[in-house]
Amino acid sequence: MKWDIMDAYYPLCMSSADMLQEGRLPLWNAAFQFGCPAYIMLGIPYWYPTTLLFELTTGYSLLCVALEYCIHIVIACFGMFLLVREHLEEKKIPESYIVAVITGAFYGFSGLFISNAEHIMIIVSAAWLPYILLFVKKYLTSKKHIFLMAAAVCMGLSILGGYPEIWIATFIILIPYFLIHAETENRYCIKIMKAATAYLFFGLETAAMAAISLIPFLVSARYIERLGGGVAVNSYSIRMLFSMIMPHYSEYAGELGEQLDISMISMYAGLLTLILLVWVIGLRIKRKWQYLGICLFSFFMMLGNNFVLHPIFYRYFPMFNSLRFPSLWRCVLSVFLLLVTAGALEQILRNNKSVKKLLISNIICGGICIFLLSARYIAFLLSAEQDYIADAFQIDWFRDSIVFFVYTAVCVIILFVKGRKKYSVVWLLVFATAAEIFICQQSLYSATVVSFEPWNKEQMEPGSEIVFGYPEIRTVIFIILVHYFFIHLEKENRYNIKTVKAVAWFGISGRIGGVT
Repeated sequence: MKWDIMDAYYPLCMSSADMLQEGRLPLWNAAFQFGCPAYIMLGIPYWYPTTLLFELTTGYSLLCVALEYCIHIVIACFGMFLLVREHLEEKKIPESYIVAVITGAFYGFSGLFISNAEHIMIIVSAAWLPYILLFVKKYLTSKKHIFLMAAAVCMGLSILGGYPEIWIATFIILIPYFLIHAETENRYCIKIMKAATAYLFFGLETAAMAAISLIPFLVSARYIERLGGGVAVNSYSIRMLFSMIMPHYSEYAGELGEQLDISMISMYAGLLTLILLVWVIGLRIKRKWQYLGICLFSFFMMLGNNFVLHPIFYRYFPMFNSLRFPSLWRCVLSVFLLLVTAGALEQILRNNKSVKKLLISNIICGGICIFLLSARYIAFLLSAEQDYIADAFQIDWFRDSIVFFVYTAVCVIILFVKGRKKYSVVWLLVFATAAEIFICQQSLYSATVVSFEPWNKEQMEPGSEIVFGYPEIRTVIFIILVHYFFIHLEKENRYNIKTVKAVAWFGISGRIGGVT
């Protein structure tokens, strides 16, 4: 791990761990800005459960940083899986289970999580967001207060260990979310009142849950310089959306004139997600337009000063003038975009005619990638000049074309298999998803998770630190993917069949990712 996590997060956690190991509460940090109560800063997980557990038991080390990162990827995958299962209309059909598994993997291994390895706080808030939405929906549909309390606990964890910009965005987006799911047979004004009451109780319970961080922060707010406002807003540009299909764009964005670093650019949430988005409009998906409206709002907020919406919040909404990265709204955008496309995928898998449309879409996208590859190769032959950025994009097009043709092959197999065997064949889509994640996100691992190859000491720079070398971190992420898909495989009578399927699918997908 490198950058901010080594310069800010890790030293503060080490200091807190040392105090706790000595039997003192981490209330005063004498080595920080000539001495200050560091625990009052939101965004530093002084009271976050996993951080405290490591600090009280083993002490805080680089291995703890890596474990926290991996643990929260698993939390995010499973949370998105549960959220999608709750939202799908036909929960009992086998295809809905597969769709939830795929969507969970796309979220947990999206560009937000892979590119922000240096920001554990962002990872924490993004990991708990699906659970907040899940429990709020369960409360509004069942009227059981235990679910609202569970949502408040998850929101409290997001505040204790997460990044303010994401949990503030969560509070904002929950306003329409409460209204969407507040079911009532009475007039619309009654619905608004019920949603407002539930939102108020949620806010009070969240404040109680995170009081240990919020109260000291509010008491000391007048002494914190950044709360004076006027911070420079790092806006997201339309061109950065290329990162949805070209991961290398995030890596070379600075040389292409972009103002944001690699951690604030990547919008990757699955190539399959983009293809499904084309077909969303023509399908009947419950709450489709409401969720697409939230996606549009999040996108406009993400643009920062490049659109009129964020400056309004910056001027008039409390604390917004102290937040620098509107691009973190891509967390909210990714969640609701995946919810909509999950509904589309479920309907497509139940209808052979829709599978044919998906097949044609993959062929067209794969053909476009091949065309771009050919054009780049011809340009290289004519100019005989090497452009390393264009070469990197060429690698992205090559990888994308492999992914599209893998999906094409899966669609063909699904079309030709009928009856009971079709459900087993649909699981090939899970294999294709695993292959896509390894192929498309592999280039970001070495750029964001590690800083140099451990066997090459010449690459070490003064002050650089790592947790794992490139092969090791890839292995860890591979193990997380295996475990995540393994526990969601179809329930066979014989355990050995389940094991063989898991090993076979992930061995092949891992090999494809490694070779590519």
